[in-house]
Amino acid sequence: MVLPTSGNAIKFSEIEGEFGGHSTNAIGAYRLSETYGGLTRPLDDGIPTTANSSTPIKWSDFHGKRLNVIVDAHTDAASVRVDGKTEYTNNNVNLVGGSSGLSGVSRNASDSSGHRVFIRVNKEIGSAVGSQTNAAVHLLANDSVLHLCCVLLRKIIPTKCCSTFTCNSQ
Repeated sequence: MVLPTSGNAIKFSEIEGEFGGHSTNAIGAYRLSETYGGLTRPLDDGIPTTANSSTPIKWSDFHGKRLNVIVDAHTDAASVRVDGKTEYTNNNVNLVGGSSGLSGVSRNASDSSGHRVFIRVNKEIGSAVGSQTNAAVHLLANDSVLHLCCVLLRKIIPTKCCSTFTCNSQ
């Protein structure tokens, strides 16, 4: 679920429901970032991290924020034709905050709506020869249930490329 937008009150229980709880029950516990396969992500964009600890963390930093989920296409993922939706559904993911002491966070493996999902690719992934549907990384960009952002560190080498999606180089 996406937290309430600006102008709407946010309850601490809503922050805990979206990102998980912390034993300190302190808003400062949500000042974090985590690294997966070379990609460092904050809890969500706009929420201060330990790297910018001079910036105060405020309730308003959480307006419109949502859980960041990293689909793992960097550890044990196939070297040819990675299907982002399959990896997401099969729980081959990392939940940002899960390694920093936040607990109780959950996600629906069959529905990513309300989450920001990244596919982390930092190795060469090949595709199959044939039609455009044989892309190296299949994002299912037209699937209304699954909205994925593809974050690249290294080059993806397809033999045929499907250009129906845009990759952010973050």
